[in-house]
Amino acid sequence: MSQRIGIDATIALAFGFVGCGLLGLSTSSAQTRYPVYAAWLIVTGVGVTPALPTLSGAIAGSLPPAQAGVGAGLQTTTREFGSALGVAVIGTVLTARFAAALPQDVRAGHNPHTVAQALATAPGRSRDIITAFITAADAGLRVVGVTVLVLGALVLLQSLLSRRGSTA
Repeated sequence: MSQRIGIDATIALAFGFVGCGLLGLSTSSAQTRYPVYAAWLIVTGVGVTPALPTLSGAIAGSLPPAQAGVGAGLQTTTREFGSALGVAVIGTVLTARFAAALPQDVRAGHNPHTVAQALATAPGRSRDIITAFITAADAGLRVVGVTVLVLGALVLLQSLLSRRGSTA
């Protein structure tokens, strides 16, 4: 795909699919039927599939062969850092939104930050606790989905600006 439409366009398109898929997943609820949920997972997967090899190829192709090891190390480091940062952001949003979405009486005495803590605090309130978790997960997916869409737009903008600069 990247040979036909270019690396930048492939990455921007892939990020568009991932972002839209995550935003679609964020609309899920406990009543969402599996085919709808699966469709959003497929949209996300359609984006991830071209993104990973295209990004790897772009890094490897931008360096002389003598520096291929440096490129591979840089790619691995940035991928690991990005994964850790993503987990930290999603975890922070999820925890904050979960605690905020719990009913006041569940939060009152113990201020639980996990589903297990909330269930231990209020064992008869599992439906409310599950609803709070879904609300929090939706918020986390929205944050990541919007972030990926913004990054895709920035890749596209950078591509357009660099093309305009090279023709001037």
